[in-house]
Amino acid sequence: MYILRKINILEKVSPGSSRSLFWEIINSALIFLASILINRSLGAQDRGLFTLVILIPTTMFTIAGCQWDRTLKSLIIRKKISGKEAWRRSLYYTIFLSPIFIPLTIISNFIYTNLNVEVKILIFIYSCIFPIYLMAGFLYAIYLSTGSIDGQYRMRTSMQISYVLLVFISSYFKLISVHFLILIYIVLQIIYFISGWIQKEKLLYGSELLEKPSLIPLMKGFLPNTIETLSLNLDIWLLSYFGSLITLGHYVAMNSLMQPINLISNALINGSTARLNWSESLVVRRYLLRTTYLMFFLLFFSIIMIFIINPYVLESLLGKSFVSAWWMIPWITGVVITKATATQFQTAIQLSGLENAYLTMQSLEPVSRLLIVGFLGWQFSELGIFLGLILSSLLKILGCLLIHIKLTN
Repeated sequence: MYILRKINILEKVSPGSSRSLFWEIINSALIFLASILINRSLGAQDRGLFTLVILIPTTMFTIAGCQWDRTLKSLIIRKKISGKEAWRRSLYYTIFLSPIFIPLTIISNFIYTNLNVEVKILIFIYSCIFPIYLMAGFLYAIYLSTGSIDGQYRMRTSMQISYVLLVFISSYFKLISVHFLILIYIVLQIIYFISGWIQKEKLLYGSELLEKPSLIPLMKGFLPNTIETLSLNLDIWLLSYFGSLITLGHYVAMNSLMQPINLISNALINGSTARLNWSESLVVRRYLLRTTYLMFFLLFFSIIMIFIINPYVLESLLGKSFVSAWWMIPWITGVVITKATATQFQTAIQLSGLENAYLTMQSLEPVSRLLIVGFLGWQFSELGIFLGLILSSLLKILGCLLIHIKLTN
């Protein structure tokens, strides 16, 4: 009964989120299990190394998308284009962007001097799946914005089940290494795309236009998206600079323990995207207020959990190399909750149709985050980075709220 009451509360905050929550619980359980296996098998240092290895290609892939996945969501929700038309444009943009960004990703990989040649060759192979990565992300966004909750979650769940199975098999046969995980990630991206592609005929509907898709949406989104993407991984870059690979491994592993918080945040966004009336400013503010209350509840609950997750629990979950990371848990909890809340507010700005304000915020906020987190990281090392991330997220929430109030009154 307790769980049912919490699901009802979530449904009041965002209609449709209880259905999303069901899928999020499944996916989070799968991710959590895979993370435990990987962390125990690799240890803190190799976990940090693997994070750095995939940082360059995933960063370049996200930049290359020019946030078309976000733009198409706004267009579909406002009935500007259909799901079929969004997919037609997505294919065109993938064909246009691939010859540009595959070479750029490969060049960036080989310029980076901290990796050996064998790992760089694997990243080169990973870089070649760029079109698959891009199309899968676009399909997921289309399913989300057209209200196909089951369709988008089937994609994620197929990938996560495959992830757990591959990690479990490789762990059982003692094959897990940084090199082998890169190969697993390549296979997972292919599975992710195929699971979306086979649903396409059933879930995509609407009319298609005949004219050649304009490149203006890509051009408008490129610079803000680039700035934001680079700043989103600011914690990884700065921890690798001010700390060691072990510290970075600790940070990534502790983040994996925060899955329940991300689970609820994702359920709220996915449930509300196609169902909430984003043109009604009072409805949006009520949603944001309820979201904030819910996040405060999660913070209170997390404080209790901090006392439960002691060093002995960490050792049994992740292994001896992660025991010394226990001090990070309260700070990372604050980072995750404030970041999740800020994401809710930023998404509300975009889906409300405030495109210019959204792009301006997207360009300015990462610069302020770089200054705040960089300065505090320089002064106080890892602790300063955590404090900076929390403070920058709080400022982002305040900025988004003020923008929404000013432009929708």
